[in-house]
Amino acid sequence: MVGDPVIIGVVLGLIFGLAAGEGFKGCASLMITVAAIMVLFPRMIRLIVEGLMPISDGARKFFQKYFKGREVYIGLDTAVTLGHPTTIAVGLLLIPIMLILASILPGNKVLPLADLPVAPFFICMATVIHRGDLVRTLISGVIVMITVLLIATQFAG
Repeated sequence: MVGDPVIIGVVLGLIFGLAAGEGFKGCASLMITVAAIMVLFPRMIRLIVEGLMPISDGARKFFQKYFKGREVYIGLDTAVTLGHPTTIAVGLLLIPIMLILASILPGNKVLPLADLPVAPFFICMATVIHRGDLVRTLISGVIVMITVLLIATQFAG
């Protein structure tokens, strides 16, 4: 229940609303919006993946027909790995971790609000590299997020 995307979205929306000094109406609106994003984002990704996989399969069959005896790899967009359960889970776990890192990382001057919904994009290749291992992907995600925060701080001046 605590790991449910709706609960995470409501809690994050409340934290953001209170941190921004919003009243009850603003906090409630933000809580609903963040919860909706947390629920709808994975569903949208699944639709994209369902649309790309037949194209990939068709391309693979086409190339195997002309390159017999060779193994053919078809490179696809990150949308394919975004639908993987490990990517979604680690993306959700990275949201509170990113906020904690932003507050305790020495020298950090940015709050990663725009990075929160796209955290899965940052770590989708780690899912492939670590063959779906949740813990290793999470560790890689934390390293990537630290790097992202430090680079963003440098760009922010």
